[in-house]
Amino acid sequence: MSRWGPLPVEFWGRVQCAPGPACWEWQGTLDRHGYGRYSLKKATHVAWLLATGAWPTRHILHRCDNPGCVRFAHLFEGSQADNNHDAWAKGRAHVLPPLPGEQHPSYKHGRYVDQKRITPRKKQ
Repeated sequence: MSRWGPLPVEFWGRVQCAPGPACWEWQGTLDRHGYGRYSLKKATHVAWLLATGAWPTRHILHRCDNPGCVRFAHLFEGSQADNNHDAWAKGRAHVLPPLPGEQHPSYKHGRYVDQKRITPRKKQ
């Protein structure tokens, strides 16, 4: 029996493993965005735990861009910024990326100086 008891058997029993480099699809509960859920946790996080022996400390991102995939080779850890950049690069972002300095719409209104935001002082 493994270090986590019956967890690996229960977890991998809900995964459809495809041959070759294809995605391993989660067959259990999915959230409204198509990500797998396992016992109130994200299935990708449990897959990370089973593959590495440690709970992820950051976001889990997909190289395959398939939210139902739990194959460790398709997963990687990243920050929120990495997640946003990945979504933008793959055409899934719903907002524009932040614009630096003079390109920012607030720049022309005098709210940015040397690419740093200036907050107006409160009147005494």
